Amino acid sequence: MIYESAKNKVDFYVCDTTLRDGEQVAGIRYTPEQKVQIAKKLNEVGIDAIDAGFAATSVEERMAIKAICDLKLDMRIMSMCRVVKADVDAALECGVDGVILFMPSSDIHIAAKFDGDISENRKRLLQNSVDMIKYAKDKGLFVEFGVEDGTRTDKQVLLELFSKAEEVGADALGTTDTIGCLTPEQTYNYIKYLVDNLNTPIGVHCHNDLGLATANTLAGLLAGGGYCSPTVNGFGERAGNAALEEVLVALKVLYNQDIKYDLKKLNEWSIVK
Repeated sequence: MIYESAKNKVDFYVCDTTLRDGEQVAGIRYTPEQKVQIAKKLNEVGIDAIDAGFAATSVEERMAIKAICDLKLDMRIMSMCRVVKADVDAALECGVDGVILFMPSSDIHIAAKFDGDISENRKRLLQNSVDMIKYAKDKGLFVEFGVEDGTRTDKQVLLELFSKAEEVGADALGTTDTIGCLTPEQTYNYIKYLVDNLNTPIGVHCHNDLGLATANTLAGLLAGGGYCSPTVNGFGERAGNAALEEVLVALKVLYNQDIKYDLKKLNEWSIVK
């Protein structure tokens, strides 16, 4: 049975992305004050880290991220960045603890975003990634290196990208089922392959296009994934993401895991009023 590992303790942390991915919903736009309130609530739940936003996008976004950083909460404050120095510098100005560097990895995404040879563009993006991982680490930041559309990337190519990021000091490696195309069984095997071949924590970030984001996140964690990136109520782009409350409650109730998070406070926060 693929979930045999559920008999053992699942060792993971949560990097919630409600403030970034959760805002990519038609009709939802958080003010800086609302973002601060959400960050405080997630801190009360005991969430380990948050993706506080994409610092390079606007002055208002940077204001919100800085206001959250100024709170000195008991969790790691991260900012999403392209593998571009200006993005990392924008995050640094906000006072974040870390950055989430990302590049497209699948042939289809690279072809859609860049002209020219796919392989050459991937090499260029990887070199940019290496440079930015080193730069961010030199600045004292925690660095997550993630790939966009990872689940439609050749496994050997993906392993090569992650191995290089690991070699130059990335603290975490993020996978993304960008279009929500995997089944739980495929997710389990996908994450296990990476866990078996790498030494750095592997992240699980799932989208809900086919209604499997929570199931896929659970499968990834049970396969040895080191962290997950859900959102409150599953808010997110298109059909949404894995729901934070569903993932945590399912681990506790269905898989008998000892969850350290305050589910009562999470219950209060996830109710839509």
